[in-house]
Amino acid sequence: MKIVHYTASLNRSAGGVPYAAAGLALAQQKLGADVEVHGGVDGFDDDDRLIWRDVRLITTAMPNGSYGLSRKAIRKVFAARPDIVHIHGIWCATSIVGRLVAARGIPTIVAPHGMLDPWILQRSKAKKAVHSLLFEKPLLKRGGVHALNKAEADAVRAFMPGQELTIFTLPNGVELPQLDANRKRDGVLFLGRMHEKKQVAELIHSWVAEPSLNDTMLRIAGGGTPAYCQKIEELAKAARNVEYLGAVYGAAKDDLLARSAWFILPSQSEGLPMAVLEAIGAGCVPIITPECNLGTLVDQGCAFHMRMDFSDFPVIAKMLATMAPDETEYFSRQAKKVASSFAWPSIAAQMLRSYEQLASSQHNG
Repeated sequence: MKIVHYTASLNRSAGGVPYAAAGLALAQQKLGADVEVHGGVDGFDDDDRLIWRDVRLITTAMPNGSYGLSRKAIRKVFAARPDIVHIHGIWCATSIVGRLVAARGIPTIVAPHGMLDPWILQRSKAKKAVHSLLFEKPLLKRGGVHALNKAEADAVRAFMPGQELTIFTLPNGVELPQLDANRKRDGVLFLGRMHEKKQVAELIHSWVAEPSLNDTMLRIAGGGTPAYCQKIEELAKAARNVEYLGAVYGAAKDDLLARSAWFILPSQSEGLPMAVLEAIGAGCVPIITPECNLGTLVDQGCAFHMRMDFSDFPVIAKMLATMAPDETEYFSRQAKKVASSFAWPSIAAQMLRSYEQLASSQHNG
């Protein structure tokens, strides 16, 4: 089976989608699958290539910004003669590619990656109404859907009321790192794309307002739009217990995760955030909003919920300031234990079976 993964941007600056697509493609390749990844690039340096390692990339320079529309890219997908195409992301040219592929009778599965979340749907509603009528809804009706969790599966059904859909629910995975068990950990880490929905500025304001956190360092890492990054940098410089590190990748990111005791993501909307999975794999204990759609981590005793409006942040702050080191270490061990259930090899094997099921159903249909 020839598998083509397609995403609008292969660059690391595109957030979590390239990391999710890369993890799945690499794991499938290691299981012996014939895999290619297609997508757009806006420059492409060694750090970008590091995400994809030895998976075969078919790149196309995208002159039209983040939308990513290119006839050349579409022709390359068809030239690959895929048996199945896995589309990553919507609301851009990926949906056009997916619809064209599906119209040719090639089994197609689309992963919205949280982009049907109600918070997302409320933004640019008029444009999305037109775009969905032309591309997303025909694609979801004709192809399969890769939902990251039950919440996303429910969001897909709500987006396509009354339709019979083929939905495969599988989470993103994580590559478990080799860690120094004796490494000293301290502080709290936010790692992710600098975006208003992740409420990084609100986090800093709440952090510096809590006297109990005066001696606890909040480290913030990630890139994004220049204006928002500058805002975060200025807020961090004005606080003695907040540090903004900018974008970090590769070994620097691994080191940052390995030396942080806690991880925090006060997001308003997520599909299934890769950064949280990387955090538990490294033994960081997450503090997450329910909107991160990872309540299973809380249920399994390795993460804590906080409210999206920060109304319970004083309670969170007190917990961070007073928890004994041996108790924190217990939650860290539990995080690493839970992370094993998200290991990429298992997720990739299940997805390969989903491809076979989708191809069989479309052939028989």
